[in-house]
Amino acid sequence: MKKIFCLAIVLAVFVNVNTFSATKKSSSSKKNSSSQINSEAPQVALKFVKEYTQVLESYLGDLNPAYRNHDARYSYLESTNLITKRYRNELLETIVANYAEEDGGGADPVLGLQDFDTEWKIVSYNSKNGNVLLQGPTFKVKVKVKNVNGKWLVDNSGF
Repeated sequence: MKKIFCLAIVLAVFVNVNTFSATKKSSSSKKNSSSQINSEAPQVALKFVKEYTQVLESYLGDLNPAYRNHDARYSYLESTNLITKRYRNELLETIVANYAEEDGGGADPVLGLQDFDTEWKIVSYNSKNGNVLLQGPTFKVKVKVKNVNGKWLVDNSGF
């Protein structure tokens, strides 16, 4: 009887220690997640998408609908220092190719959307693969950041 009682006590202590340890790990991972969201890499993604959607919004009424936002998007993407050279070239080529099509190309190449939000917040950031998930009131956009020579830059978005 004593052996069963001692075994029950040891088991109870073991379960309590494991529960405490799991709780502590869970709360520390939440702190890491919060600090990761506030780190430079996801902030670059947020800044890029906010700036880009402001460009889209300010030029909504300009130009013939077939070429709406073409010049504004192209100019912004040419001049921003928030994206990699590879991604800049890809986007500029896509914009030119899309506007050669009759319907203007459909979804925006940066956001992967036809419509867009202008307010965004960071939902999550995975530091292992550089993926940042941004959420607007209506849409979500995934952005990939990359460290190039010590500077965080956007290397893909809307995927």
